[in-house]
Amino acid sequence: MGKIVVSENVSLDGVVQDPIGEEGFKQGGWFLQVTDKDRAEWAKVALAEALHTEALLLGRRGFLS
Repeated sequence: MGKIVVSENVSLDGVVQDPIGEEGFKQGGWFLQVTDKDRAEWAKVALAEALHTEALLLGRRGFLS
């Protein structure tokens, strides 16, 4: 049987919306505060996670055709 792995953006203060600050939220733009080194490490983890799956569902809604 397969295994389900959930990967989510979560924060200590509960703010995950508006990661790059385009929407004008008070706590928006948090992703721009991440350094290039942090982004590179995050990308490595995300790529490894994606490459080791049999199926990948992206987004907050799934659609079947």
